[in-house]
Amino acid sequence: MRKIWKHRSTGKPRVLVIRLSLAASVAIAASAAVIALIGNVPNRQWNTTHAESVRRFTDAKQGVPYSISVVELDDQGVMWDPQQLQWSLDHLRESFSAHPAGSIVVVFVHGWKNDAAWSEGGEGRFQQFRDELEGIAARVVDDGEGHGPAGIVGVYIGWRGRSFTFPGMENLTFWNRRVAAHRAASIDLLEILLKVNQLVRSEPHIKVVVMGHSMGGLIVEKVLAPSIVTSAISESDGLRYSPIDFDLVVSLNPATSALDANRLMDFFERNKIRMVTVDDDGRIEPARGPFMVSINSEADLVNRVSFPLGMWINGLFLRYRTESTPGSPSQRTLGIRAAGHQPSLISHTADIVDDRLVLTTREGHRDDAPYWVIQVTKEISSGHSDVTNPRLRSLVHSLMERNRVLDPDVQLALQTVGSE
Repeated sequence: MRKIWKHRSTGKPRVLVIRLSLAASVAIAASAAVIALIGNVPNRQWNTTHAESVRRFTDAKQGVPYSISVVELDDQGVMWDPQQLQWSLDHLRESFSAHPAGSIVVVFVHGWKNDAAWSEGGEGRFQQFRDELEGIAARVVDDGEGHGPAGIVGVYIGWRGRSFTFPGMENLTFWNRRVAAHRAASIDLLEILLKVNQLVRSEPHIKVVVMGHSMGGLIVEKVLAPSIVTSAISESDGLRYSPIDFDLVVSLNPATSALDANRLMDFFERNKIRMVTVDDDGRIEPARGPFMVSINSEADLVNRVSFPLGMWINGLFLRYRTESTPGSPSQRTLGIRAAGHQPSLISHTADIVDDRLVLTTREGHRDDAPYWVIQVTKEISSGHSDVTNPRLRSLVHSLMERNRVLDPDVQLALQTVGSE
């Protein structure tokens, strides 16, 4: 005769209690997974008025004014309100008129676990973008001819990178938000970037820098790559070079696969394309830096460890080539790893030596290549989210100076080797 053990507190058969506990655990896990996928952060516009969408500030050190306008995309990559774009363009025109010495426009696309909610406490990426602009403003001085310092104008692109707020479990949104990032690299975002650029190019002495962090870096590279390819293979009539739309494109610890980065590098190499600078007198010289750069911290555990794990799971549903070029990584390896952590793609390294920032070109790579992948030490960026490190800012500023981005009389362009 089989004896059924009963639970001491309920008196019910123990086997039934175990089954009920297992069912409850499965239900809780399933509910958590659904919540993580759908999210508990509302799909909403965070800045609805003109005052919220255009914010003005003043640099504390030298009193240089700077400002930020915001344009927000919904979870499908559609602008919440096209009026925000119009407010941004109007504000850019006002800034250009107020600063005859020229202006520097910085467009920033935030990444995973962030959105366009303003945080007075300074924790949100929106607030940190303000700190970045203040750092640029502190480096810009009067031109000495009575024009005053250049204007510093930021355009913040918001998307639903933050969908879930429960600590720890928000990491489960990796796959869902990565798909959302691809949606954010939309026609609407391309319209925003091209209209900003169109306005910039209609004015003399204006420079524009585009930056993206984490999945925002993925968004920037994905949405701009087609226009970059078009510019690179279409030299303008009567010119020996192809003007490019933006003066510098920077991805900070981007969630970009090595496969995508390798594809872009291969394109530039296959077509023998290099960077050049063109001054007001038409002199063409090889550029000392790229116009598109991916900066990656060696201490970034998100991209170095979590990214390949997530992409490995994602790769179970994809098909890669089985053959590969001898001595080169396989297509699956490139598809799984983040670009900044694939050794064959790293073109430059950056380190701190005797308290100085040292940038080193790796063997087999060129300084006049249009696209760089830089790996930096933890002293420059201590991890995935450390994009406000003063040393990292110095690296970005040094890249701007290499190609004379702050010089209004110099234009950056692409040139096919042999057409000079």
